[in-house]
Amino acid sequence: MDIATDRRQVTRLDIVDTGRRRRWSDEEKLRIVEESHSAPRQASATARRHGISNPLLFAWRKAHREDRLGEGGVCGFVCAFHKSRTGFR
Repeated sequence: MDIATDRRQVTRLDIVDTGRRRRWSDEEKLRIVEESHSAPRQASATARRHGISNPLLFAWRKAHREDRLGEGGVCGFVCAFHKSRTGFR
């Protein structure tokens, strides 16, 4: 059924609280990444043990490999150029 064919009135609507987004300190991330490298095939088990998704753990592992784990937000300078529109029609 879709909304066009289902005309029943909603009598009860439950709101499910999914909780707050957790914030992981740089030290916690590093500890979890190191734990995931402790033995072969430990990444998924480590992610489950800490209640995080596999893709998040693998993103932290990649950041650790590239020495970016714990940078803490945006830093540095990005140079922007403005191209004049003269000459365009």
